[in-house]
Amino acid sequence: MKNDLENKTAIITGSALGIGKEAALLLAKRGTRVIVSDINETEGNKTVSQIISDGGKAKFVKCDVTKEEEIISLIEQSKEENGRLDIMVNNAVQTVELRVNTY
Repeated sequence: MKNDLENKTAIITGSALGIGKEAALLLAKRGTRVIVSDINETEGNKTVSQIISDGGKAKFVKCDVTKEEEIISLIEQSKEENGRLDIMVNNAVQTVELRVNTY
């Protein structure tokens, strides 16, 4: 079976716990570089540690998705560090609306 997620980069907001965390773990198992993003640094870093201990690639970036400038910074960091952004999972509870064509 072809693994079409390998070597992709994903940002998952609200991924310190719950469904977001499970999505991060699943994508990492499929070979995706995962940016774990949440306001909960402690649990976010635990998610990253779990991904890395399972052999995956991950980084935590704190982001409050109710603040447009933090969302923009999150996306820019991913693009700078990974050269790309392939997948964006908006799992956080509250968000602001951004114009997609900006990116």
